[in-house]
Amino acid sequence: MNDKTLFFLFQDITHKLANIMWNDWHKEVRTVAAQTLGKTGHGKEVHDELRERLINGSERDRIDALQKIGHLGTEYFGSIVNVSCLCGCL
Repeated sequence: MNDKTLFFLFQDITHKLANIMWNDWHKEVRTVAAQTLGKTGHGKEVHDELRERLINGSERDRIDALQKIGHLGTEYFGSIVNVSCLCGCL
C-alpha cells in the first residue's frame, strides 16, 4: 500500500470509530470507541466534538456529551466544561 491509500484507510477507520462513539447501542462499545480514538492520537477530535455538542447541540446531544465526559474521565472533563461554562451553554 502506498501512503495515500494508508491515509484514506486510517481516515475511514477514524470516521467509523467516531460514528460508533456517538451511535452504538451499547454504552461500553461507545466508551471503548472514544477511548480508542484518544489513544490513537485523535483525542483532539474527540475533545472538539464533545465541546461542539455541549455548546451548539440539542438537549439530547448535550446529555450524550456529558455522559461521554463522565466515561472518559477527568482529563477531558475539566477543559471541556470550563470552555462550555465560559460560553454560557450549561
